[in-house]
Amino acid sequence: MPTIPREDLEQLVAAESGPCLTLLMPCYETGPEQQQNAIRFKNLLSRAESSAGDHHAALKGTFKTLGRLIDDEEFWRHTSAGFAVFSDGKQTRMYQLPQRLPEHAEVADHYAITPVLPSVAEDESCYVLCVSRKHTRLLLAGRDEVAEVSADLPESLKKYEPEGQKAFGMHSFNTRRSDGQYGVPHGHPEEDKEPELRQFFGEIDEALREAVDSPDAPVVFAGVEELFPLFKEVSEHRALVGECIAGNPDETPNKDLAAKAMELVRPQFEQAADERLNRLHNSMQGDQATDDPALIGTAAKRGAIENLFINREKFTDNPPGRELLPETQASLQLLDAVVRKTLATGGSVFAVPGEKIGGADAAAALRYPVAETVPA
Repeated sequence: MPTIPREDLEQLVAAESGPCLTLLMPCYETGPEQQQNAIRFKNLLSRAESSAGDHHAALKGTFKTLGRLIDDEEFWRHTSAGFAVFSDGKQTRMYQLPQRLPEHAEVADHYAITPVLPSVAEDESCYVLCVSRKHTRLLLAGRDEVAEVSADLPESLKKYEPEGQKAFGMHSFNTRRSDGQYGVPHGHPEEDKEPELRQFFGEIDEALREAVDSPDAPVVFAGVEELFPLFKEVSEHRALVGECIAGNPDETPNKDLAAKAMELVRPQFEQAADERLNRLHNSMQGDQATDDPALIGTAAKRGAIENLFINREKFTDNPPGRELLPETQASLQLLDAVVRKTLATGGSVFAVPGEKIGGADAAAALRYPVAETVPA
């Protein structure tokens, strides 16, 4: 699913003095109606150019470049449900997004970012520890990308491998001893290698502590399934995922390892999202949560918002051709200001189904009670 990288959002939010061109539009993805997409974009671009005012000179080259898209038939044949453009006259970012966006054209001191929040990649990532006979490596996997992480890992299992045996995994390692711990079954050729294996996994665990950015970051083990119980016993990483990716990771592309790992950790992310919402609902009974727009605005200005929840349906699921109503435009401007303040002061922003926050435009969990309003 296409997303806007978190780092891109942070850069868009940081823009403070313009020029900031925002173009948002829903698109027809299939059928003869697709031809309308280019026409709609042309109208949006014209509307933005005519309203650019003092920013027109700085955006002149951008308008010309974007204008070339109008006649690019190949481009419009591969559209998603939503199309977003952000430009400051020097750098232009374009995103094909999975949800319908409202028609919106604006040149201002800030970008209009609230409608695209449902497509912002949240910090849903995990590490994949790949252990094979020949290689040991660490991957960082996200929803749409994977990268190898530099880590001081021992090279491989090979030097710990029993003589005369091609690879670990020929016998089961997951037998429990009488003391309840996992161990190598008595009499197996691997038995005399258990101390070396423990040392090997201990070196890996030490390297993990240095390479992984948080003790709460999920780590998925990919390797010989029979070795996983022993690694679980040795590892002190508290967020080690209880299931592993079984098999030789050298024979699986990194992107496939990442996809399998994300499947394993997704329930963990969903549970975390439910816990955030539960804390919000519980706090609504007191004075550290609110869905009142004025109070949310005040809390944002004071840096008091810990978690901000945006109603994802408010600015999405728009059929092509529908513009935002004036009152929705006003809500968008207010929410954009709140989102910028929240992110700038270390808070987090989440786009959730409207029913999760009682149909309100937004709801906020606060770091401390905020009762008074402050001047705009």
